[in-house]
Amino acid sequence: MKTTLLALALALCAASASPAPTASSLTLIGPYFDGLGDVVEHGMVVVEAGRIRCAGATGRCRPDRGGRVITVDDGLILPGLIDLHVHARSHYLRAFPAAGVTTLRDANNTLETIARLRAQTGAPRIVAAGPMLDGEGSVVAGMSETAAAPGGQPWERIMPVLVTEPGQARTAVEALAERGVGVIKLYEQLPADAFLAATATARRLGLPVMADLGVAGTRGLTAATVDALEAARAGVTTIEHLSGFALAYRNRGGDPHAEILDDALLDRLADEFRATGAAVVPTLTNTVHALASEPPDFAGIPVSAFAEHTLGGWWQQLFATHQREDLRQRSRVDGRFARALLPRLAARGVPIGAGTDTPAAPFTVPGGGLHQELEYLVEFGLSPRQALVAATGGAAALLGCQDLGVIRDGAVADLVVVKGNPLADITHTRRLVWVVMGGEPHQAADLARALR
Repeated sequence: MKTTLLALALALCAASASPAPTASSLTLIGPYFDGLGDVVEHGMVVVEAGRIRCAGATGRCRPDRGGRVITVDDGLILPGLIDLHVHARSHYLRAFPAAGVTTLRDANNTLETIARLRAQTGAPRIVAAGPMLDGEGSVVAGMSETAAAPGGQPWERIMPVLVTEPGQARTAVEALAERGVGVIKLYEQLPADAFLAATATARRLGLPVMADLGVAGTRGLTAATVDALEAARAGVTTIEHLSGFALAYRNRGGDPHAEILDDALLDRLADEFRATGAAVVPTLTNTVHALASEPPDFAGIPVSAFAEHTLGGWWQQLFATHQREDLRQRSRVDGRFARALLPRLAARGVPIGAGTDTPAAPFTVPGGGLHQELEYLVEFGLSPRQALVAATGGAAALLGCQDLGVIRDGAVADLVVVKGNPLADITHTRRLVWVVMGGEPHQAADLARALR
């Protein structure tokens, strides 16, 4: 069973997208970033039947005769960008490819919703968790009409799965794996013994695990039953939002509300986390925007005009003045922790992935928000090169999808062409020219116009 499910999960990495691979050939000539940290200055990428047939220096590859050729004179070819934390909905799904985001990891949806999203024309690739697992007091359960324990709703409709003991956790993970999810998501109020059972079951079945343990701005110091180090040691693949770290800090004698944090304790946390092999998806957009007194500047953010029209009312309602100030106060702990901890994790080589928490993060542009996240990753201590890896090859590795997020022979032909050099200025990822999905090239401006 394990072999079958693992093979299915790997197949979903390439197959979970609506566009069929194009039969025509395409050649891109110019410098490219391979998604793992290296640049080929005089490069050529030859695409055939939706895959990269050859990538390397111009002397290594030969284009197909009669195929389309795109020459990149003043820019850089990138792998298609990956957003590792999204709550997708149909009305803004096409904004992701229009912003150069060709793959996303959906963090909580019903299985029937995921099926509809994947069938939508122009959808990005979707690696889905399906419904997350949470405890009986789940905050999310109050937002859903189909929250239930295993067996309480059809698996295609249940969301979230309410779990109170280890047997239910094992049943839920096995059922979701059989239905083809690409990752298991665990939420903050899942009981500790059920959390451990879910993680062990996912590991046995070859599925990665993402965990949101809550942050100070939500319920991370009052409702979570497992801290970041405990979750990582249990086998969680990615800790979302840097959640659970403030709780781990407190559990080891620190005061997360203090204005000055204990450097020695932070170093200890970073060292211990590095030893687990787990990764983090910081979703800094959440923290930065929650702390802001005004909405961010959307100038230059891809598809921001579409997003403001689509989600503007939601933003205004949720972040009215009195609510926003309360959120800012509660989020200050998260801001201090992110600025202190993320550079320590990066310096120790902890894998870091780029994700936005769209649309839950305040003032976040679907698709375009990933470009904001890249800027914040650099602002918080990563190099532009590290930030690009976090949204390409590094992100694909966290998905378990080795043929996404990279430019190399045999990889899926999802590509982005930008003007300028984002390795020198990370904001140049916003200067989109071409988006290639499954080998099919689209001018970025055409994709953006189609949204309107």
